[in-house]
Amino acid sequence: MSLLMTQLQQFVETRSVVDLYRERLSKEGLMGVIIGVSEYVILLRRIDEQYECDGVTAVRPGDVTRVRAHDRELLMVGEMLVYDEVCPPLDDVCLVELSAAMTVLGRRYGAVTLYVEALDPALALSGEPDEIDDNFLVLRQWGTARTLDKYKTLLRLNEITRVDSGTKYLQCLARAYSLTK
Repeated sequence: MSLLMTQLQQFVETRSVVDLYRERLSKEGLMGVIIGVSEYVILLRRIDEQYECDGVTAVRPGDVTRVRAHDRELLMVGEMLVYDEVCPPLDDVCLVELSAAMTVLGRRYGAVTLYVEALDPALALSGEPDEIDDNFLVLRQWGTARTLDKYKTLLRLNEITRVDSGTKYLQCLARAYSLTK
């Protein structure tokens, strides 16, 4: 087991709050509690800027450039968390590959946000996973809350670098779109 995997597994066991960085893809760190890890996927219960739980993120371990842990801010946030909110039980299938995490999270929370940061760091596609095969996904994509557009997007799975689900923003979008059905 690599040093990265060993450290990530320790963070899972100790429920440590960490900042996870993938600087080749995004300058933004991801704060949260790692709730699952495999050689293919890291599941992170996200913590937002107000130090509240905000959904689940799945990323590839190979994209990680550094992990910050055990500093004063992160230790304080860990003291404030309610761990029943932090560690919702998720199916181990989430750890098989990023597309499996996307499917499970989409079913659990109803929608996902997919990032293709290697192509465009600012591009985030939100919606409901519809069809999937070994190479592509059809996403019933939602526009912004202002436009409430709906359309289908065919996306190559290998381009997806991050999956978010259960976030406050996605929940608000889902409510808005349910009113337009």
